[in-house]
Amino acid sequence: MSNTTNLQMPLLQAAQAQKHVTVNDTFQTLDSVVQLSVKDRNLTAPPGSPADGDRYIPAASATGAWASQDGNIAAWQDGAWNFYNPREGWRCWIDDEDKLLVHDGSGWNIDVTGGGATTLKGLSDVTLAAEADGHFLIRDDTAGVYENHVISGDVTIDKDGAATIANDGVSNAKMADMAAYTLKGRNAGTTGDPSDIDISGLTEKVTPVNADLVLIQDSAASNAFKKAQVGNLPGGGGGETNTVSNIGTAGVGVFKQKVGVDFELKKINAGSNKITITDDTGNDEIDIDVAEANVDHDALTNFVADEHVAHGGVAITAGNGLTGGGDISANRTLDVGAGTGIAVNADDVALSTNSRTRTLTFIIDGGGSAITTGIKGDLEIPFGCTIQQVTLLANQSGSIVVDIWKDTYPNFPPTDADSITASAPPTISSAIKNQDSTLTGWTTAISAGDILRFNVDSVTSIQRLTLSLKVTTT
Repeated sequence: MSNTTNLQMPLLQAAQAQKHVTVNDTFQTLDSVVQLSVKDRNLTAPPGSPADGDRYIPAASATGAWASQDGNIAAWQDGAWNFYNPREGWRCWIDDEDKLLVHDGSGWNIDVTGGGATTLKGLSDVTLAAEADGHFLIRDDTAGVYENHVISGDVTIDKDGAATIANDGVSNAKMADMAAYTLKGRNAGTTGDPSDIDISGLTEKVTPVNADLVLIQDSAASNAFKKAQVGNLPGGGGGETNTVSNIGTAGVGVFKQKVGVDFELKKINAGSNKITITDDTGNDEIDIDVAEANVDHDALTNFVADEHVAHGGVAITAGNGLTGGGDISANRTLDVGAGTGIAVNADDVALSTNSRTRTLTFIIDGGGSAITTGIKGDLEIPFGCTIQQVTLLANQSGSIVVDIWKDTYPNFPPTDADSITASAPPTISSAIKNQDSTLTGWTTAISAGDILRFNVDSVTSIQRLTLSLKVTTT
């Protein structure tokens, strides 16, 4: 046997050399596991700067130097991590939690901190929230614990066991059911419990006398209920006397007369089809409106000057360039005559396409020699337009390819990346001229203020070139 049974410490062998190494390893093991305490059990990776002798329990899924050492004892000794496998019954103090745990053979699952419980807080099946007078322990079978709760609601109980019913705590719904047509009260001349008073059998007194009592609610005394003699009621018991009359002297009143106990009111009637009267029951209103379609404006009189116009006496006259018009007794139309360079559309009047056509011209001159390649100059376009056609005119037969670059003034100068000619730049091939209106792939839209730059990509023989762009203003 080379190791001890429980702590697995190495044993000295007969005639062993360097016995001090084995003895020191044994001391290291004893120093690590005897009176065992660790600094933390929740880390998954080793701390950055451990002190010699520091011990930890690596948490689940440990990484780095602690990989595969979950739940073991990791001790930093002589600049390296040494690991010890705990056995069932080992005890370990957790420094940062102030807890004493016991290993049950599968993990540090038994908490024996503080020993046996001496208060309710120490019992595992008692959960105490903030404590206060009058709390009771109530069993929660779902959670399997006892919890403290205060008795609240309509009835409360204090720490001495005294029960109190809150003011207004007993609602009608919580009282005992009552028989139909009964009142709750005391129908006796002595003090005692309330009882149900049956009113279904009460007889009616058709002709009350002044000495009879009735129950009334006094609005001037916080709606308190009081008793009153019939003789003291308005009208001496015969009810209140009311009158109805029309107020004021102008207009027509709606009250007609009183017949017995009924008040008769006049109906409101529309005297002609020019007025509508509607009973707006939802808003408790009578709506009176003018039916404008039934009003004959030509029959109206007493207008202020110029407020009412005779349709046949006022006309719209067509001015220069316009036709149509007439009096205002019917809808009239004014037509715009189309002139040279003007197109009349359904919704507007605009310049014709020919009137909006412009030519942008750029001349490249070699000064008596063949034109060279490269940038030849820039041209600012002061108006928005669309390119329709490009024309190249050379002083003699030859070949040339000119690229056109475009950019805004703030981004000046344009570069090759700003080419608008795609794969079809203006070209003359062994000829003296060329014209292209197809402009395949071109970016033909030009905004006011854009800068055009002209660059000769290649050239042969040609000494002077006129490049013109036919555009339509926008």
